Amino acid sequence: MTMRGLTSAYLMRRIYDYKPGDTILLHAAAGGVGLIVAQWAKLLGLTVIGTVSSETKAEVAREHGCDYIINYSTENIAKRVRELTDGVGVNVVLDSVGKDTFEASLDSVKRRGLVVCVGTSSGPIPPFNPHILGLKGSPYLTRPALADYIADPAEKAALAGELFDHVASGRIRIETNQRYGLEDTAQAHRDWNRARRLDRRSSSSDDGTLIMHIEQLTHALGAEISGVKLADAIHDDGLFAELRGALLKHRVIFLRDQDISRAEHVAFARRFGELEDHPVAGSDPEHPGLVRIYRTPEQPNDRYENSWHSDTTWREAPQFGAVLRCVECPPVGGDTMWANMVLAYERLPEHVKAEIADLHARHSIEATFGAVMPIEKRLALKAQYPDAEHPVVRTHPETGEKILYVNVFTTHFTNFHTPARVRYGADANPGAADLLRYLISQATIPEYQVRWRWKPNSVAIWDNSATQHYAVMDYPPCHRKMERAGIIGSKPF
Repeated sequence: MTMRGLTSAYLMRRIYDYKPGDTILLHAAAGGVGLIVAQWAKLLGLTVIGTVSSETKAEVAREHGCDYIINYSTENIAKRVRELTDGVGVNVVLDSVGKDTFEASLDSVKRRGLVVCVGTSSGPIPPFNPHILGLKGSPYLTRPALADYIADPAEKAALAGELFDHVASGRIRIETNQRYGLEDTAQAHRDWNRARRLDRRSSSSDDGTLIMHIEQLTHALGAEISGVKLADAIHDDGLFAELRGALLKHRVIFLRDQDISRAEHVAFARRFGELEDHPVAGSDPEHPGLVRIYRTPEQPNDRYENSWHSDTTWREAPQFGAVLRCVECPPVGGDTMWANMVLAYERLPEHVKAEIADLHARHSIEATFGAVMPIEKRLALKAQYPDAEHPVVRTHPETGEKILYVNVFTTHFTNFHTPARVRYGADANPGAADLLRYLISQATIPEYQVRWRWKPNSVAIWDNSATQHYAVMDYPPCHRKMERAGIIGSKPF
């Protein structure tokens, strides 16, 4: 209570000279600081407009003193504030969210009002030209820190005294979400440790209500996630569920600064399912399922990665997805691109969709990885991994979406030669080949793509059934070390 309480105290008693009847906009009103501030504001005779992300949080915020609630996931914050204040705006905005709400905060404050940036749970506020303040009614802007309001022992004691007096009298309620008996000491320690993990993965915020921040990278696919440590998701079911949901929504997700061990890499990937070895690339001997994709100045770039593909479609049950971590990379170049093959199917002409609806195709490791092998090894590889046959349009096993499912591993259609398509034998080969080339080319359309620039300890996690990817080999001979854990999938249908 102390830190959030003292933060609330200086926001209510030092940051602005409130008068009864003033109106404030309180972001994250159902958060730890928000619940205290809302109650304190009512003691001062203020009107409180609170923002929340759900109806459940809206009810909590109302119970703690908010006069009006704005659900920012469904409502325009600034527009609603202007409606509630007859176009005037609020006297003060208390913004603990940061990047996602900053512009709305400036648009919600009255002329020469005050915007208080007290936290950045959605990420830091981007640089901006101060000239914009003159275009928005000349508001004052401050980013205070608690330390500067409690540096003087006397002032700290005064703020703490007022806070504890309100709490002791019942004028301000502090929520206690859990109580433990002595016999539950072990569980209390487990829950406390989990709370510490939540704190470590949340963005810098006095409120702490937002666990992780997701930034969409393109309209087609891809999102960068910050404020999260993948090592925590090994044991944290709630965090893992959030990451899995983000993966299904964005198809590929990216994270920076993931300094994890190989054992942690494998353990996290196994939360999605069992891992598979690669018959050509092999796995790390101490961590089965972790494939080391290493390039060195002495080893030339090969011909397998810099082509659009979905991993292991030559298997009867191709990979569900993969977790790829950068160990070392060139300072410039060596990016990876992904393409959204759900979108590629959606935007096909209707007559093409009808043409391919019932088609199946073969996918071959022999014709790709095996092409450079001596014939004996190539045939042995094919015997071990016979060409797999998959529908040209597969269905996503979890979302039910239709996916265009041909790539560089696809060699030919298996059921194209039918009376409906072929008048003479001469129609078969060019017709099928031209159609297959056209379908494979859809991954090259930039509007379906996202491009990721690697840095050491960056991680990409992708849905292999719904995407294709391409490793750009535009770098000179150097070290590029990547480690990938591939998750076993199911037979396409």
